[in-house]
Amino acid sequence: MMSATRRGGRAVECGGLENRCAGNTRTQGSNPCPSARARVSSWRALSDTGRCEPPRGSQLADQVPVQIALLRGINLGPTRRVPMTELRALLTGAGYGAVRTHLQSGNVLLESEAAPAALRAQLEEQLALRFGFQIPVIVRSRGELGEVIARDPFGARVTDPRRYQVTFLASEGSAELEARLRAVAKGGEGVAVIGREIYAWHPDGIARSDLAKLVADRRTGGTARNWNTITALWQLAGG
Repeated sequence: MMSATRRGGRAVECGGLENRCAGNTRTQGSNPCPSARARVSSWRALSDTGRCEPPRGSQLADQVPVQIALLRGINLGPTRRVPMTELRALLTGAGYGAVRTHLQSGNVLLESEAAPAALRAQLEEQLALRFGFQIPVIVRSRGELGEVIARDPFGARVTDPRRYQVTFLASEGSAELEARLRAVAKGGEGVAVIGREIYAWHPDGIARSDLAKLVADRRTGGTARNWNTITALWQLAGG
């Protein structure tokens, strides 16, 4: 059964991913959407926070929180290189638990009791000291990442998860931001700003998309991951 809470006039569903995964080509191949669906649908929405969380007393609820740190703008060329082995060693040495990375684009899973905002500040300071340049970091808790998946606004419309991106912002996006993005969308593209995420579907690809360029603009202030990466991180986080 799907539970929901309402935040800012929008229902946040902690479950019902079967409606987004069933009959969707994103459930095939290596995409772990069915696993994400099964796990998120077992969670509940807390009426006071509007977040998807594991049930009280469950094994997940009793563990040290798993958090996901997304690093922006690394390993895209010969500069700003951050080897994942060095990154894992740094964060393990700093006292974080169960440090793991996924791909080379700066996706980190770790255990920390710190609030996401505090963890973000800690990580940015530690990374700058170790690698010698500023690396913006976005942090989401396991529950927040589950929420991102649960409120997927495009569902079966997406036929290629590599062309479906979610940009994670440091703060909530505005209606004005969404209007600017919608103004440049074309060729069947779709965009939605929900909370601190921008969902953008690029059916003809990302490289030549004006929408993708505007979303990636530094002034937008976020970091993007495609749907394959997001669902893989959810699965790695215990989803």
